[in-house]
Amino acid sequence: MQLTEKLIDRLLDVYIQSGSDLQIVKSQLEIILYDYDVRPKETAIVPYGKTRNEVLMKRFAVAKAVAGRSPRTIRFLR
Repeated sequence: MQLTEKLIDRLLDVYIQSGSDLQIVKSQLEIILYDYDVRPKETAIVPYGKTRNEVLMKRFAVAKAVAGRSPRTIRFLR
């Protein structure tokens, strides 16, 4: 059973057992939800910096430049 289904089942049990007394439902929901971190879903796109491959390619090109390769070869490697 998924976590969402399990939570829904617990919430429904509280509602059924309370006899529709909203104060009891509210207090029981607070107890149940104490173990959960409820917040809006985040769907923002996160910008990433340079990837590991980009860093390694830059190091490779620098190593080849130090080894005496021509600027044209270095441009080709990038």
